[in-house]
Amino acid sequence: MQHPPCPRCKHISKNNRHRKSFVCECCGFALHADLIGARNIESRARTVRYNLEVQGCSQPPIRELSMDRGPSPGL
Repeated sequence: MQHPPCPRCKHISKNNRHRKSFVCECCGFALHADLIGARNIESRARTVRYNLEVQGCSQPPIRELSMDRGPSPGL
């Protein structure tokens, strides 16, 4: 199991996490360990998405516009 990096200074150490708390031994950043994990997942996802968008592999979804502006069914 890889130990999560500190979101502030990116320091990685198994000593940073103590049960449900995360305290970076390098910079002192502290937060609930689950929130640190969620932030790290979000950061990785944003990096992957950015890299895909830069390469042109990921495009925003295309919205199909309906030309029919009549009443909605069931009204």
